[in-house]
Amino acid sequence: MPVVLATRLPLVLRRRYPRAVLGVVTAAIVLERLMELPTSDLAEYVALFTVAIGCPRRHALAALGLVIVVRGFVALQVNSAFLLLDVLSFLVSWTLGDRQQTHRVLLGELQCRTEQLEREREDKARLAAADERARIARDLHDVVAHSVSVMVLHATAARRTLNKDPARAEEAMAQVEATGRQSLTELRRLLGVLRDGQHTELSPAPQLAYLDDLIDQFRAAGLPVQVEITGGPRPLAPGVDLSAYRIIQEALTNALKHAHPSTVTLTLRYTDRELQVEVLDDGRTAAAEGWDDSNGVGHGLVGMRERAGLVGGRLQAGPRPGGGFGIAATLPLET
Repeated sequence: MPVVLATRLPLVLRRRYPRAVLGVVTAAIVLERLMELPTSDLAEYVALFTVAIGCPRRHALAALGLVIVVRGFVALQVNSAFLLLDVLSFLVSWTLGDRQQTHRVLLGELQCRTEQLEREREDKARLAAADERARIARDLHDVVAHSVSVMVLHATAARRTLNKDPARAEEAMAQVEATGRQSLTELRRLLGVLRDGQHTELSPAPQLAYLDDLIDQFRAAGLPVQVEITGGPRPLAPGVDLSAYRIIQEALTNALKHAHPSTVTLTLRYTDRELQVEVLDDGRTAAAEGWDDSNGVGHGLVGMRERAGLVGGRLQAGPRPGGGFGIAATLPLET
């Protein structure tokens, strides 16, 4: 019958036109009651549930009230009972839909918040990398400036002894050549991190020759550091020397600030082609949270990775299986 179909077919469009479908279904059920035809309220429950999910709450409440009033009025007209159970059924359908809508809204807000936090984490990581590159640029400036000064001194010596002592002049020019090649390498790396148009105050570049002073500073601050050196220490390229020093400095700083360990072990291993730097602590595992740049906090770890990558090395960091935290950097002896 057309009236019976009017209570069923509109449900196909309930998601696109929820209020209109509820109105059509309610009208069809009212006609069935007035015509004293067999009917079911299930279609109306489904339509009301869909309105509660997809419409603003005030509109959904208005639809609920209107359905109850209309159905109660029709019950009086046909001398049919409109029991409390019927009202409760409508309320349950509406409440289920409203809860579903609230759940969807909360999920949407959580997703938006997660995306916002992810963007903030990426922004902080980019800023940390930019700050570290600026610091690297200042340090490498000192390295190159030192190399150029050495080249000038050797060239001057070669010019003055060229006629009197050709062998000495040749030796000085060989030093100029070696220093120049190294300077070109450092300059190529420097160009990748310089910031255009910004002047920064320069300071002498640190190196592993000053490692004992650095360790003494951390010990004086209360950090127990043990140093182990294996292999034969040898002269390093200025960029590698600087990067190794900065990685050690940052690793010890993070251990002092976050881990509160009873022991920190610093190991330097010299091989034929690489310098391996390892810093292990036995502090709180929670210290790893301060080092992990995935939550937007570990700017020091970002800087250490930049340092290692700048000279063609690599760095690994993470919690240790037995507790504590560790970093391991591998730097090439020749860059």
